[in-house]
Amino acid sequence: MSKVSFGRSVSFDEAVGLVAEVGKDVSLLFMGEPGIGKSSMLKGLSARFPEHEVAYIDCANLDLGDIAMPFIDREINCTRYYPNAYFKLHTGKPIILMLDELTKASQSVQNMLLPTILERRIADRKLHPDSIVFATGNSLSDGVGDHIKAHAANRMAQVPFRKPTAQEWIKWAMRNNVTDKTIAFVDQYPEVMASYKDESQKSNKYIYNPKEPQFAFASPRSLFMADKFVAKRNLIGDEPMLAALIGMVGESAARDLHAMINLDDKLPLFDSIIADPMGAPIPQDPVATCILTYKAVMNVNKETIGRWMNYLRRLPKENQGVFARCLLESDNAKSAADKSFIEWATENNYIFAK
Repeated sequence: MSKVSFGRSVSFDEAVGLVAEVGKDVSLLFMGEPGIGKSSMLKGLSARFPEHEVAYIDCANLDLGDIAMPFIDREINCTRYYPNAYFKLHTGKPIILMLDELTKASQSVQNMLLPTILERRIADRKLHPDSIVFATGNSLSDGVGDHIKAHAANRMAQVPFRKPTAQEWIKWAMRNNVTDKTIAFVDQYPEVMASYKDESQKSNKYIYNPKEPQFAFASPRSLFMADKFVAKRNLIGDEPMLAALIGMVGESAARDLHAMINLDDKLPLFDSIIADPMGAPIPQDPVATCILTYKAVMNVNKETIGRWMNYLRRLPKENQGVFARCLLESDNAKSAADKSFIEWATENNYIFAK
């Protein structure tokens, strides 16, 4: 049984857990801010149910004819409907049906999808009994055109979907090839994962705020996409990268991320640290040390972990703890089996107890 916290809102993992447990019987409508990972639930669910077909439906772009088309059944002299192939009913398999941006669909499209939401059918075609149906939309307070009437909403469980915390996003980012520089940026500027719904964030210059409309802002999605420019900086050039970052995450976040990238240029190379762990320089700037810590998480392996641990012992305890925790949650976790890491962990077990 998945562990679900029934608070005022749910995290990504909790949302996936809810759908996995009850999605066959009850349709859930997850509503949250732009770019916070709602659509990514489909990937998480497909990993849990590999035998299911995956059907992603962009409801905002649907017209009635995109759902099902009538045809004449001459054997019984009646009109029937052929569902669109992207609903995957023709496969005969159970499906994971995601009705994305349901609350931006036209009223007629929402109405036609109500039997799918409540009765697991499209026109007169039933979904496989093991099929899972869920929907997403933006919070009505986001001011981006979402609407749903009470009779439709009453067919679903409406669940607020929250943004990830900075540490939750970092954990995800380390498993999804995000660069150490963008990860360190989120670590140093955790307010990029704050919500405008928090009264204390009224002056937050990084995030989406419907009261101060902007075309570009920092979100889990836009930061992930912005990292593609960061990763290609040497190919596209510094100034074009900055211009692209501003257009992706907004000027405030882009310039702070850019400053961190420039700081990375002044760090000792990882190879030079491995070559001389006791002689390699220690960064004097705490932010630079943070970048170096995440860089090591992504680059250590069974051949280099021992020499890195010698260097790590020279860093502040805070950075040592960050490295250890992140390593154990990363794709490089197998490096933690090295004797040098085990010895360090034994000496510093109090860090893990916090």
